[in-house]
Amino acid sequence: ERERESRPRPAASADRLVRVRRQVLWTYLLCRDLYLWEDTAEIFGGAAATMPPCVCLLLLGLDVVWWREHARTGAEHRSSSGAAGSAGSGG
Repeated sequence: ERERESRPRPAASADRLVRVRRQVLWTYLLCRDLYLWEDTAEIFGGAAATMPPCVCLLLLGLDVVWWREHARTGAEHRSSSGAAGSAGSGG
């Protein structure tokens, strides 16, 4: 039974894949925006050129916080449902 609990669940693997892909996307967009900053600043001005990298940083940070919270609440949910299941089957 413990061996089955230690293996990653398919949902956990899918969550991990989604998390990694999203963070790669935000990082790519941040690098792209920084690379194109001078061209964007020439066309739209410095303040407008600063917005896309700031948005990417914000989204990357929020994504990290959201996934950390998602993992924490998922672990709490699994531990509380596991405790309830084992307590209910003890009798």
